[in-house]
Amino acid sequence: MPAALEGSCRLWSFNECMEDELARARELVDVLRQGLLVSISVAELGVREKTPYNLLSVRESLIWQTEELARAACEMLERGDLAAGMLLTRAITESAAFIFWLQELLETRSQRSASES
Repeated sequence: MPAALEGSCRLWSFNECMEDELARARELVDVLRQGLLVSISVAELGVREKTPYNLLSVRESLIWQTEELARAACEMLERGDLAAGMLLTRAITESAAFIFWLQELLETRSQRSASES
């Protein structure tokens, strides 16, 4: 068993631990799926600028993408397709990082100059 998993999987075999982790991942994917937006109202944003709407649109499309990648990663790992599962997991990580970067950009946009945007 890999040393990184030793602490969390001490009492179980690797496969049992992986099944538990996949079940938890499925739960998180379901939570993500329940929060997906199907539309974005410009009027509800209450701003005149296009930037917040554009950033929110990109962020939401990335969240949809992340949900699909996560669902596919769970399926691949459950089937034992470890290489495909790992590649999808990396794509999820990259999408999540980009989503958080966009959120930070949106939250700090008033502090940035026009040349930084």
